[in-house]
Amino acid sequence: MKELVGRVALGVAGFSLAPRDRSADLATIRAGIAAGTAILDTAEPWDEDLEAAYAADLAHSLSGAGG
Repeated sequence: MKELVGRVALGVAGFSLAPRDRSADLATIRAGIAAGTAILDTAEPWDEDLEAAYAADLAHSLSGAGG
């Protein structure tokens, strides 16, 4: 566990009716990776079906991009 000290980003939930901004999410994730973050949480707990599709889309977008 010591190897994760200072490298874990905890997710926070927020209520929003506005659509997610994919480019902003990708920029946040890439900045975290560049800073050495080991774990990122991008959950959208209000919609499980949307979350699964969104997470898959982010993973696809980040593949080959250093993360």
